[in-house]
Amino acid sequence: MIGRRAARLFETVRRAADDSEEADELWSTLQRNRHAGATMVIEHARTLGEVRAQAAADVLWMYNDPALYVALVLDRGWDETDFRRWLAAAMRAALLPG
Repeated sequence: MIGRRAARLFETVRRAADDSEEADELWSTLQRNRHAGATMVIEHARTLGEVRAQAAADVLWMYNDPALYVALVLDRGWDETDFRRWLAAAMRAALLPG
């Protein structure tokens, strides 16, 4: 799972962004790239059928934030499989027609 690989790196860059202009630029780039990826996924999903959320790319971007992995798996001790199931269900509920 990408969350396992990226979560700590993202958190380190996020924290460093407060103290370093270079880290702040990197953090901004990471966030823009994540949102661009979410936008591409939603655009593709819309070609396959209806996507419910008006701001679907923003919703997907938020759910794909590595901070969720940090908070629930690393900090709260969720099992990674349980996290993946919860995340998939939450994304489906937020983005796809019921």
